[in-house]
Amino acid sequence: MLNFIVIQGNFVSDPVITTTKKKGVSVVNARLACKRDTRRTKRDADFFRVTFWGAQAEYVAKTFKKGDNITVEGRLEETPHTSKDGHTFSIIEIRALHIRPGVTNEMRKLIRDSHHTSEESHTDEDSQEPTASPNSKSA
Repeated sequence: MLNFIVIQGNFVSDPVITTTKKKGVSVVNARLACKRDTRRTKRDADFFRVTFWGAQAEYVAKTFKKGDNITVEGRLEETPHTSKDGHTFSIIEIRALHIRPGVTNEMRKLIRDSHHTSEESHTDEDSQEPTASPNSKSA
């Protein structure tokens, strides 16, 4: 059986690091908003709980803030809970295994600007008429 998921989304709030009570392991529990194809539904995003552990949690807490984009590769985990009134329920969340920063707004602007600059220089070269050098003879 395969349990693997890849999502790209934005942090809903600043990641906050905590430690486990027993072993003092670093953990960040975060929510990511992932954009949806809005033509098919009225909701424009899905929200997922993601858990980061250990050194990865420390990196996430130090590096990312609300609104930052991240790509997460991980697995789905179901955690059973019991409410105060005795009802049992499960929470499904993503356990992050691998992460990488997503495309930032600054990166999007650089890509867009370099694309426009590339088009302009290419267009300028194409639109120039070839010129004969003074030493060339025309037939």
